[in-house]
Amino acid sequence: MTDSDQEELSPDDWNYRHDERIDPSKTESIASVLSIGLGIVLSFWLTSIGNPVLALLVLATGFGLPLFLTEGGRVMLKDARRNYNEEKKNSLSQRQEQQSGTSKQVCSECGWQNPRQNQYCHDCGGQLSS
Repeated sequence: MTDSDQEELSPDDWNYRHDERIDPSKTESIASVLSIGLGIVLSFWLTSIGNPVLALLVLATGFGLPLFLTEGGRVMLKDARRNYNEEKKNSLSQRQEQQSGTSKQVCSECGWQNPRQNQYCHDCGGQLSS
């Protein structure tokens, strides 16, 4: 190759394409597919040689690894954790509202708040009026 040949190369030539960056989402997708595929193949092989427990473990690892090793998987797990915590908080506040609402009856002798279904006061033992 002469100096004149090198001058004719431009960034559009295939020689320069090795400098382009690979999109991380594509590599994550490829890694996920390979991990799942390898897990499936190994689990079939382990099942065929008579080790189904290890096959299930390998299969679970093949599906689970992309969740922890890729950015998309970590975002998905973070969103799932946030949704779970919000639902838990909402459920707790609904239970507290139900318990503090009309589901209580106050003992006329001591003032203790008892659940509506009680016939006798939890604190003093006095009979509750319905």
